[in-house]
Amino acid sequence: MTREVKKYGLNVQLAVLAVSLLLTSSNIINGILPQIRDGLHVSNAAAELLSTTPSLTALITLLLSPALARFLGLKNVIGLGVALVGISGVVPMFVNDYTVILISRIVLGLGLGLYNSLAVAIIQVMWAGDTRSTLLGIRGAFENIGQMILTALVGVLASSFGWQGSFSAYILAFAALAWFWVVVPDVKLADNDDEEADGSGDVFAEKSNVVILTLFVLFAAGYLVAMQSGFVRWAAVTQEALGADFNTSTIMSIGVAAGIVSGFGFGALNKFLGDMNTLYLGIFIEALGCFFLYFANGSYALLVASIICFYLPGPILGPWLFNQLPKYAKKSQQAFWSTAIMIGFHVGIFVAPLAMTAIEAVSGSKDLAVSFLPFGIALLLIIVGVFAYTHMPHKSADTTVKA
Repeated sequence: MTREVKKYGLNVQLAVLAVSLLLTSSNIINGILPQIRDGLHVSNAAAELLSTTPSLTALITLLLSPALARFLGLKNVIGLGVALVGISGVVPMFVNDYTVILISRIVLGLGLGLYNSLAVAIIQVMWAGDTRSTLLGIRGAFENIGQMILTALVGVLASSFGWQGSFSAYILAFAALAWFWVVVPDVKLADNDDEEADGSGDVFAEKSNVVILTLFVLFAAGYLVAMQSGFVRWAAVTQEALGADFNTSTIMSIGVAAGIVSGFGFGALNKFLGDMNTLYLGIFIEALGCFFLYFANGSYALLVASIICFYLPGPILGPWLFNQLPKYAKKSQQAFWSTAIMIGFHVGIFVAPLAMTAIEAVSGSKDLAVSFLPFGIALLLIIVGVFAYTHMPHKSADTTVKA
């Protein structure tokens, strides 16, 4: 057991992980958008804007968060972000004006972006080795757990207290904030590259490998394009094949549960398979999801398998990227590259519907699943490319990723 594990035990670990329960909370209102639309007397597009706007405004504070964390401290900035989520989240409980609610959702996005990458950075600062790998995987699982719990809670609250009452789900942010604030110590991001000051046992890169790190960011955006496409298109493909009355939410919850399991298992999986085999497995599972959806042709089994394959690799590939950063980025640049990868995720989510539209336009097909064949092929080509690169001779050994 490392010194960090002894110093920062289970209570601190859970408090750090708890703030990640809220990171996907911007879309927990998706199931009640029709009620919000009717209650505010706005269009479908206007109601949907309340769900999508936070993802865009989060990019603003996501870019600023590493600098703010160095100036104010990790704990203070994360605490501020969670507080903004809680305060802005409950505003719609008390107002019935669309403009005010939209502003509150803008602030919600700013709060989420403020600590999105820092929820990863604080784990990288406080823990090392296998403990860090495990916690990074569990952190991803906590995002899925939070989404599942809060979405269900919103549905229950909406049926009991109306659409405005459903926003009381955001009160949980204050509970997470209180736990985090009382239990977690004030830690700081590294301002220099003095390894002795870290004390974690990690060996950080002496010089950041910008090429590899940029490829990490591009990969983050790329695999999110295919994954997010699966998330948003799966229900339409399934209902087109099995009927509009088919309950897709129940099957999707199975996928979410699969993602939770893979998140909790990431640390052990990465330790057992090694870095590169874990990467290949995550990409291959996602490619399978694409092929299953494309070739499903109304098959219930393939449709269920596809959504599971879309949810499984996220808690593997995301933590894998963050876990590689000490090998390729200087200690003082860990937060910067964590943020860059997070931005890659957001770009991938934004590009996903555009990519599907482009493929449909080029192919001339009206098949809702037509995009997933090229997505699957592209993912397999990534595996081939990475395998070829890591097995060819290099002049400098520090440019390769080793298992």
